[in-house]
Amino acid sequence: MMLEDVKQEVYELLNNDNSGHGMEHINRVLELSLKFAKTENANKDIVTLIALLHDVDDYKLFGMNNAENLTNAKKIMSNCNIDKNIQEQVCLALNNIGYSKRLKGCCPTLLKEKLYLMQICAMH
Repeated sequence: MMLEDVKQEVYELLNNDNSGHGMEHINRVLELSLKFAKTENANKDIVTLIALLHDVDDYKLFGMNNAENLTNAKKIMSNCNIDKNIQEQVCLALNNIGYSKRLKGCCPTLLKEKLYLMQICAMH
């Protein structure tokens, strides 16, 4: 899996962000996510992708169309040749996590999503 390529594309997209969604935030989220993944024996690669991509379609940064369609996340994973099955798992997680989605009744169902939600709550 080309995780370094994904990280580079996320960097290019978010590096100039001043709203708190830049790479410093992404790296903190990634570090905490990997700690949870290790503790819970979750798939490290999928957790890494979720952590890296969690803000690349944030509606506050990229608009509702991107947020609803995961435009940037899908493009990045496709560009980096991420397996289609893994892309589907990551998109499912991305569609079900986040504070605003929680307010709308979306709730994580998979362990990796629950891990991610826990660390997001700890970060925000």
